Amino acid sequence: MVVFLVGLVSWMMKKMPDNKQYFIGMAIFIIAYTILSYITDPLLLIVMMFFISIGELMYVPVNQSLLADLVNEQHRSSYLAVYGFIGQGQMILAGFAISISSLVSSVVMSSIFLLLGVTGIILMGVVVRANRKISTSTKEITAVP
Repeated sequence: MVVFLVGLVSWMMKKMPDNKQYFIGMAIFIIAYTILSYITDPLLLIVMMFFISIGELMYVPVNQSLLADLVNEQHRSSYLAVYGFIGQGQMILAGFAISISSLVSSVVMSSIFLLLGVTGIILMGVVVRANRKISTSTKEITAVP
């Protein structure tokens, strides 16, 4: 599905600013995953996977660009190598979520997913805003003769 959507999503996102694309994509991704974790209807599961794919296609390219921009060039390779371990952390959290899902209702699990996703959006907003301020002040300093 992702292969077929790449062209459509990239065409739709051409005129959208990167930050807006990033946060809208993350929001679509998180909301669709939250709904996916709650529903059981097969058709709705497929529809949610469609939205998850669209959200992912919107935010992943911008995320990779942001990661490259956030890190000092001298430490970029080390930082990106450590960033590669995030997948391992995600698998640990997924295992934990599966373990506690037998103890709590699906509404609680979906709410936890939504809360974690919104927290991630807020934290990335803080990081992007701080990076923008640093970039702006650096440009002002270098522009002064």
